[in-house]
Amino acid sequence: MIGLDGGPSGVAVDCAGFLYVADRYNNTIRQGSVALSILNSGFDGPKFVLNLTGQVGRSVGLETSTGLVSWLPLGTASFLTNQMTMTDPDAAAFPQRFYRVFYRAKKQFKTIYQVI
Repeated sequence: MIGLDGGPSGVAVDCAGFLYVADRYNNTIRQGSVALSILNSGFDGPKFVLNLTGQVGRSVGLETSTGLVSWLPLGTASFLTNQMTMTDPDAAAFPQRFYRVFYRAKKQFKTIYQVI
């Protein structure tokens, strides 16, 4: 894991979805981001709909591919609440189309507790 020199010695997730990692080597507890998850997806008429859950304030990107080799940006959005919907209005025009969604800016673990 990035930033964990001695490896994690414990992992927990709180009810808001934040990840906490105990780093025994550095005597710290680090907090990570809320996981980005696809709640459900499917067609709504001719458009493809992705219902997502994630961290409020974080920006996500949506990309599409017809063959999983090259990817094209389809859109970006930010979580105003912990859920959002992204759509592809042109999905029905393709015989097959793949999607990937990701947090746009990588957020490193931040130290929330340290014993000196």
